[in-house]
Amino acid sequence: MHSRNSVKPGYMAINLTILKSRGCNSLFQVDLKGEPDTKFQKFMKDGDPSSNRLKWFPRGYVFLFIFLSVGISAVGILYHTHQFRQFRESAQKELSAISNLKVSQVSKWYSSHLDHVEYFYSSPLLANCLKAYMQNPSDIELRNKIVRVLLSRQQGFHYSRVLLFDAEQNLVCSVPDENEWVGNIAKRFISETMRNGKVMVSDLHVSAVVKDYVNMDFFVPVFSDISDRGSKPEGVLMMEVDPREFIFPLIQSWPTVSMTAETLLVRQEANEVVFLNELRHQKRTALQLRIPTNQHELVPAVAAVMGVEGIVEGVDYRGVPVLADVRRVPTTPWFMVTKIDLEEIYAPLKKQAITTLMLVMALIFAMALGVGLLWKRRDAELLKKSREEMEQHVAERTEELKIRTSELEAVNRELETFSYSVSHDLKSPLRAVDGFAALLEQDYSGKLDAEGKRLLRVIRGGARTMGQLINDLLEFSLMNRKAMIKNNVNMNKLVREVWAGFEHDLKGRNVNIDIGNLPEIFGDAAMLREVVANLLANSVKFTRQKKAAVVKVGASVENNENVFSIRDNGVGFDMTYKDKLFNVFQRLHAVDEFEGTGIGLALVQRIIHRHGGRVWAEGKVGDGAVFWFSFPCEGAR
Repeated sequence: MHSRNSVKPGYMAINLTILKSRGCNSLFQVDLKGEPDTKFQKFMKDGDPSSNRLKWFPRGYVFLFIFLSVGISAVGILYHTHQFRQFRESAQKELSAISNLKVSQVSKWYSSHLDHVEYFYSSPLLANCLKAYMQNPSDIELRNKIVRVLLSRQQGFHYSRVLLFDAEQNLVCSVPDENEWVGNIAKRFISETMRNGKVMVSDLHVSAVVKDYVNMDFFVPVFSDISDRGSKPEGVLMMEVDPREFIFPLIQSWPTVSMTAETLLVRQEANEVVFLNELRHQKRTALQLRIPTNQHELVPAVAAVMGVEGIVEGVDYRGVPVLADVRRVPTTPWFMVTKIDLEEIYAPLKKQAITTLMLVMALIFAMALGVGLLWKRRDAELLKKSREEMEQHVAERTEELKIRTSELEAVNRELETFSYSVSHDLKSPLRAVDGFAALLEQDYSGKLDAEGKRLLRVIRGGARTMGQLINDLLEFSLMNRKAMIKNNVNMNKLVREVWAGFEHDLKGRNVNIDIGNLPEIFGDAAMLREVVANLLANSVKFTRQKKAAVVKVGASVENNENVFSIRDNGVGFDMTYKDKLFNVFQRLHAVDEFEGTGIGLALVQRIIHRHGGRVWAEGKVGDGAVFWFSFPCEGAR
């Protein structure tokens, strides 16, 4: 009874089909010949309205729905495209207007300072006072007169400082007088102004004396005789501008409410663009932030210094997409970038797009609802007719089902009777053969030679094997009909009890069994005992050639299953034949090498399947085998 094999459950072709339909209960279609009921299947395919509604749906309704849907969607897309253009054009106009205004203001501011510088350049008053003071440095009244002149210029034109230097480039006086420091850049420009006798302007720069102090300076040569500007100046007037007082606030202001808009003032130095003012989105950037000019196509500030003017789109110093107006500031070495984030421009458009989309979807839904109502009215009529036809057919099939069910019950009863008859009719002659052979062996043993005695043993062994085969086949065939009585099964106890039954087979052998911690299983104890007995019997049998046999029984939880394993170090098997291992009568070893009927593993598989589990095996020739079987983790009840 114990061998490594399997069988496909069932020995009779029975076709069961569960049918569900409108207005009828579930039906079981039984075909004792195993052939499908093509007539009924054709009815279910062609007669069920639920499977043919699309065939009944008028094409005109479909075309109407598609036409209106496309039309509504096209209108929505056109409206959204129009709004997109309008939002962009509005943003461009706003940027251009603000840029024009600020460029004009910055240019006028710069020009006004140049005009003021020209006044000093053309006035001999300060030069005469300076010349007289240098001849008489102790004249306090004359020095105070110079200070008053400087103070009026400093306050009138909002200079942060005004300083007067003599021909030797020594500081004569300053307004205010507490800020008398002079940086290296200023000293260089003072020397250059004294040398060439022309007005000079230092662009915005960071002071080398005062930390993080940005300023720009105007340098005016002071002549005693304005008609002779080729002569050496009497001194140099330095007027310092703090851009934080006017120009930076002007640049940073924005006339409307905006979260991202800003204006930038930049200039080019070699192959870099220098940002002159403090930025809105990044601190401490004045004259610190620089961008290479090779990013022409990406950054509007770079495009500006490269000569591009007008509206451009790119990414700013943050890497954020922006829309910008770029242009040169007349009379200055500067360029202005007026920009705003694209996301802010199109933010209202996104809300409108959602509203438009919802409106389009609502219109399409309303249209679909109307078409659906027309369809439903037509469908109801066809459905009523189809239901009547189906009910008639179902009634016919129900009657046929009753007849076939009766036939099936009769066949099953005959099969059961046949099974018992086969068992009785086949086993009786076998018992007679075994009995007479036993009598011959007992009463005539002295008259038989060794060959005769061997043949008697072969006869008796064959009779017993045949009897066992009949018992196994009967048990296998009736396994699916056998009622299952499920209870909590202590697998540790069951395995130990089964193993104790092999005591006789293990006499004279060195077999060691290792039983791990096995979980309880909810199942039929008798059937589970049969499973364990078959698998352990295989391990005992196929380790017979080992001097020290080892059998291990273990369990684990994997993928919500209790997985049991029975492992041995026996002869193993070739994995090439693993798919045939559980077939009925399938043997991987010769009968004279290992006894067995070829039913055991097929019976194991059927029992495990009835418990909702799986069974499989692995092995290697000469290196043992392991059999796994699993049960769902229902838990003991």
